Amino acid sequence: MKWMRTLRFKLSAVLLLFGTTLISYGFVRHQQQFIESQRQRLLARALAEATRLAGVAQHVFRRGLVQTMDLEVSYLATDERLRLGLICDGDSAVISATEQRWRGLKLVETPLKHILELVEETQAAKQGKVVADDHTITAVFPFLPRPAAKKPGAVILDYAWEDVRQDAQASAISEAVPQSLVLLASVLVLWQLLQWMVTRRIELIEEQTKLAEMGEYDIERLPGSDELAHLSQAFAHAIRTQRDLWVRQQPLLRLEENVRDLFWSMKTTEPSLLFVNAAYETVWGRKVEALRSRHWDWLRAVRPSERRQVLRSLRSLMHGEDIGDITLQLGRADSPHWVQCRSFRVFEKDGSLLSIAGIVLDITASRLMDQRLAQAAETERLRMGRDLHDDVCQRLAAIQLKCGVAASLLAREGAPAADVVKKLAEDMAATTVLTRSLARGLAPVGLDTGGLSEPLKHLALLLKHAFDVNCVVECDAPLPPLNPEAATHMFRIAQELATNAAKHGKAKQVLIQLAVEDDLLRMIVSNDGSPFDGKPEKSDGLGLHFIRQRVDALGASIDFEAATSEDDWNLTVCEAPISALIATDNSANSPEP
Repeated sequence: MKWMRTLRFKLSAVLLLFGTTLISYGFVRHQQQFIESQRQRLLARALAEATRLAGVAQHVFRRGLVQTMDLEVSYLATDERLRLGLICDGDSAVISATEQRWRGLKLVETPLKHILELVEETQAAKQGKVVADDHTITAVFPFLPRPAAKKPGAVILDYAWEDVRQDAQASAISEAVPQSLVLLASVLVLWQLLQWMVTRRIELIEEQTKLAEMGEYDIERLPGSDELAHLSQAFAHAIRTQRDLWVRQQPLLRLEENVRDLFWSMKTTEPSLLFVNAAYETVWGRKVEALRSRHWDWLRAVRPSERRQVLRSLRSLMHGEDIGDITLQLGRADSPHWVQCRSFRVFEKDGSLLSIAGIVLDITASRLMDQRLAQAAETERLRMGRDLHDDVCQRLAAIQLKCGVAASLLAREGAPAADVVKKLAEDMAATTVLTRSLARGLAPVGLDTGGLSEPLKHLALLLKHAFDVNCVVECDAPLPPLNPEAATHMFRIAQELATNAAKHGKAKQVLIQLAVEDDLLRMIVSNDGSPFDGKPEKSDGLGLHFIRQRVDALGASIDFEAATSEDDWNLTVCEAPISALIATDNSANSPEP
């Protein structure tokens, strides 16, 4: 029943149980004390009566006043506790008794035959004794009926005290009944006091709670200054504070629900407490429910090649280090997605790190636009290369041929201009070679089939003709067939790095190395030009901007190492996963030499 679970019932029941326990303990203790006091009193009575009667018997029998002794014994018979009183001579024959039927008999023929040994013991010791068991108290005292008697007689008094227990129980009950009535009255008074002071006020607090659940904030407080009143006042204050906080948070909540960018926050002490806004499913492409059950589920959307970088950056952030923005291509099944992650730290007032947070921007549209622009630029570059090769180079070759014919004719006629025209034909030949090299740089032969070694060798020739730079291409092993797009990106990265080294770094030696290690294609472009100034990966130059675009498109990484006093070569290392580069069609060429 519901009322049995109330605080009012529980407190009353505790009081009733405690009082009943005390009364029960008092009942038992009172009964024991009563029995013990009656026992001690009866022992004292037996000792006093037996001692007195022994003295009387000794005096009476010496004077021969047997009738006087019978009268004295008859007085003892009026004691309701005395079961049997006997006066025995030295031979244990009953001389006088409280019941006349035992007179003249031997002690062994009376109901007290079991104390024969005790009687003989007291006669021998000539010293009285009082013994007691659970039912009786027996006093035995010797006396000398005659001065010359060889063996003393004995006074035997046997008292019963079994009914003392019943008297003790009745006395204890008479004391426990008023105590029980007082306890019951106290419980009833407590029941009413709890109803008035606790239950009724708790019901008012419950009403306050229901009003708060219904959206009411102006809640009337309980009067008074007791604990329940303080609780009610604190509750009303908390409700008002919560309402004020809710009002202040509404703009932030609306912003959190409507913002299209992903916002996340995580406590440094409890990484499992990860908060994300509603844009998580749209931007990250995974369900919030999965994130709540597995707080590392967000890492599944990151491509395996980039997970180590992400975890390293997250660990640095949790240790209080600043990290830069991170651009990731998410491994989503629906379509390619790129995001830019910007992180920051949240500190307590004392300066300790409270949590880390971040904003993730979906940059897929701009990245796709950059790819389209790069593709358009590449298409235009190829068109210009073909035009140079198919049109300009042919025209230059025709002009060179005409200049050669003109030089021959002028030489036959001995004209002074023959040498000039011949020199012009030689310049046109060199220009044709340079133009062909430029055309091959704009439209390298072999990229359309995934080859990379041959275009790089043509790049080396172009650098030689255009900038007089000695460029060497090294490949440790045959490369797997690359898809044309990936081969184009790798070539353009090498072309941009080598050209920058020749034009801006004034390099005289350029080395391009290709190697496959641990499922990665590593391309190292080194030069002996001027050391890098600052951090080239942060540069705003257009060429390096295109390099970063191509590196991101490949899912690759790039590192710049400037020349030092120990190593006077600048190094640029680009590493790309082979899985993102290899050709997927069945018509791919065999590995290039």
